[in-house]
Amino acid sequence: IENFNPNLYNIQYFTSLEDLENNVNAIEGNEFTPNSAAYPIYVSFTNLITGCVATNILTLNTVGAPKPQAGFKEVCDTNLNGLYDLDLNLLDIEVMDGGSTEGLVFTYYLTEQDARDEINALDDSDYYEADPFPTLIWVRVERANIEDCHDVKKVTISFTPLTELNISNLDTYGCDLENNGNAVFDLTFVESIFPPNQFVLAYYENLEQIHNREPEIANPNVYENSSPYQNTVVAMVEEIGFCPTYVTINLDYATIELTVNTEPFCPGDAIDIVPQQANASDNFGYEWVNQSGEIISTDAILTNVTEATTYTLTVTNLDYPLCSKIFEVETTHYEPPVILDIVEDGNTITVLASGLYPIQYSMDGVNWQGLNYFTDLEAGYEYVFYVRYIEQGCLGEPYSGTIFMIPNVITPNGDGYNDEIIIENLHVFDGQNSTFQVYDRYGKLIFEETSNTEIIWDGKYLGRVLNSTDYYYIFKIPDGREIKGHITVKNY
Repeated sequence: IENFNPNLYNIQYFTSLEDLENNVNAIEGNEFTPNSAAYPIYVSFTNLITGCVATNILTLNTVGAPKPQAGFKEVCDTNLNGLYDLDLNLLDIEVMDGGSTEGLVFTYYLTEQDARDEINALDDSDYYEADPFPTLIWVRVERANIEDCHDVKKVTISFTPLTELNISNLDTYGCDLENNGNAVFDLTFVESIFPPNQFVLAYYENLEQIHNREPEIANPNVYENSSPYQNTVVAMVEEIGFCPTYVTINLDYATIELTVNTEPFCPGDAIDIVPQQANASDNFGYEWVNQSGEIISTDAILTNVTEATTYTLTVTNLDYPLCSKIFEVETTHYEPPVILDIVEDGNTITVLASGLYPIQYSMDGVNWQGLNYFTDLEAGYEYVFYVRYIEQGCLGEPYSGTIFMIPNVITPNGDGYNDEIIIENLHVFDGQNSTFQVYDRYGKLIFEETSNTEIIWDGKYLGRVLNSTDYYYIFKIPDGREIKGHITVKNY
């Protein structure tokens, strides 16, 4: 009864309403033992000053003391630190034989007397460890907020045998394709040795994590090492019905140290692509695929490559068959030098060419020179000019040219000497036409002929003999040039 002032009120308790109304047989003292689980008590409140009386009913609810079961508990060294341990909090349900633990307080002791005296309780904030581990512990179970409502029972401890393994080390590998000491490992290969229907497996980076009860590796099938070239991880192995132990997993880093370099080469040439292994003893397999997706070779060296293209090279470390690396190998051609034009100047032809590298010049493709002009050439002949790079080679397309020797005097008198103008080898312009025109001094067109082979003028106009005098010509050729000059016609 709260806020009770004995100087103002007199409180009495009765076992029946009749006794309360007659104010007889009041319960004496401060203790009362009811004879049922829910027992009504009738209460009267008398104001000592006014004499006023109030009544109420107080129901006494009784509960039995908790009934822990004497039990047995098997213990293990669950964190592999060499000491048996027990999570006392997990023992609570077992103590109640699977029954409800709601509203109950569990405390564990090493002796029965300590449990009854509530002294020297074991720390249940963490796993309880001891060396040696006791074979008996005592549990005191009491109802919360009900004084002296408890019971004490013993728990017998037994020691579970250790999982026995015939191996202590396993090996696995991951592909270190960047050669930086990092890889992805599938640790679950251990399940093929310790099947999950018989063993419980958990993976950790080291034993210290197990000792400290840190979280296990979350995705052991795609484990990424936490530091470069990490040597080991640990698998905790617990055979069902036995205590755990561990095996060490050695991590091996499979590398593919390889370079594939190609240099540009000349169109029409062929090269071999030779991958360079950093370690000649590495056991690699090769697969070359062209842009059409066809496998064109499984040799290390791709030979007789003529195209400028891209190949896909898959290299597999045959000592670690799941470890492959893909290279995109590009081949390129040099852009050959190109003859842009040739310039005639008397019996000299200058070759105008462009290219990315220093160029050499030739008139036969055999003898080469660094100068781009050729002298002392005879007129009327077709000449073929060649260009190539000095260091790289790469022959450019040949270019034909002719020195057109147009005489400045003809004598069309029929004596067989200088009777006509003949311009030959016009085929060097790949079938394009050239045009030769002759005008008198008044601008009258005297002669015109177009041809892609040769042009001949007999010094006449429409078959008639011309006056002996000077005439002027324009020679138009397909490369865009117009050669102009004069001709003296002498008919005597």
